[in-house]
Amino acid sequence: MSEEREIFGEQYSFRRMPARDQLPVVLRLFRAIKAAASEDATFMDLFTTMSDEDARFMMDHCLRTVNRRQGQNWVPISNGAGGGMMFDDIEDNIMLQIDLVAAVLEINVRNFSRAAPPSSPNESQSPG
Repeated sequence: MSEEREIFGEQYSFRRMPARDQLPVVLRLFRAIKAAASEDATFMDLFTTMSDEDARFMMDHCLRTVNRRQGQNWVPISNGAGGGMMFDDIEDNIMLQIDLVAAVLEINVRNFSRAAPPSSPNESQSPG
C-alpha cells in the first residue's frame, strides 16, 4: 500500500516501511522529539538534536521507500547503496529530501501508533 503526494511540482509515491525498519527509525524520531522538548520545535529542529549517524540512518531508510513518477512509471529515488539519489534535483536539495522524509515519517508513524495494543479495560478503571 502506498500514498501519493505532489511535492515541489513532482508526483511521489510513499510506501510503508517494513515493521522491522520502522522500529529503529521511529525510536530515533521519538528520541529527537524528546530532546527538542519544545512546542515551537520544527521538523528541522528534530534533525539538529540527532547525531549525524542517526540523521543519515533515518534519511536513508525513509528515502528508500519513495518513488517518483516518470511518465507512466514509478522510479525509486534512492539507489539504496549509501543513500545516493537517482535524481540530481533531489541529490542537490536537502530541503526536498527533508520534505520527503517528513512525508514518509507521517505515514509510518501513523501506522506505528495504530499497531500499539489498546489499553486493557481494567487499566482505565479506578480501584473500587
